[in-house]
Amino acid sequence: MRSVDFPALTDSKLAWQSPVNLAIALLFGLFVIGVLFVLYEALLALTLPSASIQTTVVLGALFCLLHGMRSMGSRRIGSLLILTLTVTLVAETLGVLTGLLFGEYQYSGHLGDQFLGLVPFVIPPAWFMMLYPSYIIALRLTALGANDGNRREFQVALLGAAIMTTWDFVIDPVMVKIAFWEWETGRYFGVPFTNYLGWFIVSFVVLYVFGTRYPAGGEGYAPATSGRILTAYYGLVGISSAIAATSVGLVGPAALGMAGMSLWVVLGWRASMTGVTVPASRRREIDS
Repeated sequence: MRSVDFPALTDSKLAWQSPVNLAIALLFGLFVIGVLFVLYEALLALTLPSASIQTTVVLGALFCLLHGMRSMGSRRIGSLLILTLTVTLVAETLGVLTGLLFGEYQYSGHLGDQFLGLVPFVIPPAWFMMLYPSYIIALRLTALGANDGNRREFQVALLGAAIMTTWDFVIDPVMVKIAFWEWETGRYFGVPFTNYLGWFIVSFVVLYVFGTRYPAGGEGYAPATSGRILTAYYGLVGISSAIAATSVGLVGPAALGMAGMSLWVVLGWRASMTGVTVPASRRREIDS
């Protein structure tokens, strides 16, 4: 193992100075193409975009993974990935079997192979592809107050869970409408409010457990070197989800989702422009 100084977050050269960053930009571009293809299939070709959704989720998860390797190191982002996949798969499996956390629901077969015939394998990566940007935006916003210790980790987890759950207010009604999953009962466009409480709890648990293991202000840790591309990524998902909702007549969820997600985009973008830097004394380990 060797350690290197973490560069200042405001260094404008960070965006294109390494092959890793070029790869991040490439994956982001492929993700954008994937999103556009999903919308094309849904709006123009009038086909169920099952395979394209699965592909886009994988691209989004890979983009987040690579960005995380660049921003916080492979060990930390690997831990967040494994924690997210494990906790969400367990939560979703228990949810389908028992109705705990989310309410009574079940998946159709449109999203591909399923774990134990219950939860599509693509669902946990979908959690990760949105939980990571939610975490980074929350990290940026709480950095403005710079509260250290458990209080900071609690704030990051609380805010990150709220940012993550905001997306579900638009995407879950869409997926119900196009029969990717269904609920026994649901007052919010076919979705019960317990689902959103479940989303918030699961997101909070993942981010808080991760934060206690890798404190945001701890030695050897720094937030993402480019919060803006993740904020744009989060915003892109919000816009595309709102378009999909509008296309199937769900104007209410589209408006609510866009209003909530736009707020996080604006706040996240402003926070990424505030000039937060990492002291030279802060170092991170890089696998040699």
